Amino acid sequence: MSKRSQSIGAIPRLQRVSDIKDWDPSDTLAIKSGFIELDHILGGGFRPGELTIWSGMNSSGKSTLLGQILLEVVDQGLAVCAYSGELPDRVFRYWIELQAAGPGGLEASVQDQNGAVYRTKHELLNGIREWYRDKLFLYQGGGMKKAGQLIGGFARAANDYSCRVFLLDNLTMTVSRLNARDQYRAQRELILETVKFARENAAHVHIVVHPRKTISVSRLTKNDIGGSGDITNLADNVLVLARPGKKESREEDTLWASRLTVLKNRFGGRQDEDIYLDFDLASRRFYPLGGSPEDRIYGWQL
Repeated sequence: MSKRSQSIGAIPRLQRVSDIKDWDPSDTLAIKSGFIELDHILGGGFRPGELTIWSGMNSSGKSTLLGQILLEVVDQGLAVCAYSGELPDRVFRYWIELQAAGPGGLEASVQDQNGAVYRTKHELLNGIREWYRDKLFLYQGGGMKKAGQLIGGFARAANDYSCRVFLLDNLTMTVSRLNARDQYRAQRELILETVKFARENAAHVHIVVHPRKTISVSRLTKNDIGGSGDITNLADNVLVLARPGKKESREEDTLWASRLTVLKNRFGGRQDEDIYLDFDLASRRFYPLGGSPEDRIYGWQL
C-alpha cells in the first residue's frame, strides 16, 4: 500500500483539503451594523466567529457608536451581551434608550448652563424595554479576579440566552481591574481567549482598546492601538473613530462630526478606508452625511 492510499485518519487532526465541506460566503449570516457603507467594506457586516477591535482618542464616541450597533443587533432578532468597565449600569441603559427612542421620542428635562438634558419620553419606555427585554444583557463583572470569569460569563450568556454578539468595553480597564503584573501579557491572553470563544460559539465580539497615551495624532494606525501588536494582529477587523482635528475643524468644507476608519478587514482585505458620519447630540445617534437621525426606525416603533 502506498503512502498516498493510506487512511488519512492515521495522523490525528490531519485532513485532506479536498474533503472539506463546501462553503459559500454569501450564506454566512453577517450581522448588519446599520451603516450601509461600513457593511459593504466589511463584506456584508460583522461575521460570526470573528473579533473586531475598536479604538480612538478619549471622547471620540466609541462607546456611543457601539451602543447604537448593539441596538441594530437587537433589531435583527439576535441577543447581545455587553460588559462595560467604565459605565454604571444606569448610565448604560439611559444612553441606549435615548438612541432607541430617537429625536422624536425625547423631551428636555433640565435646562442648565450646558444646555438641555434629554430623557426618553415616559410613555415610550415600556414599549422600548419590552422590545429589547430578552435581547440585551449587561454582564456585571466588577469583582472579577481572573479573565476567565468574563469569558465564562459570556459563555453562559451564549448557552442560556442565545447571545451571539458580545461587547467588552474596554480591554485596558478590564485588565487593570484584574491587577495583572504584566499588563501587556494579560491583554494578549484575554484577546486569545476571546478569539477562541468567538470561534467556538459562532459569535462576534467587539472590544474597545484605547490607544497608547503618548499618541496625540488624529490619524491612528494599528501600531498605535493598545500596548501589544498582538492585539490588532489577532483581530479580524480594526476600526478607529475620530473627531475632526483642529486643522480639519478650521476648513470650511469639513461638515462631518466623526470619521470611522477601517484599518483592517481580514475577510475582504480592505484597509485604510474612511466613512464620514454626522451626530445628533440629543439622541446620541450617529448617521450618514446627508441623512437624518430620524431615518432609523427600530422594531419597537412598529
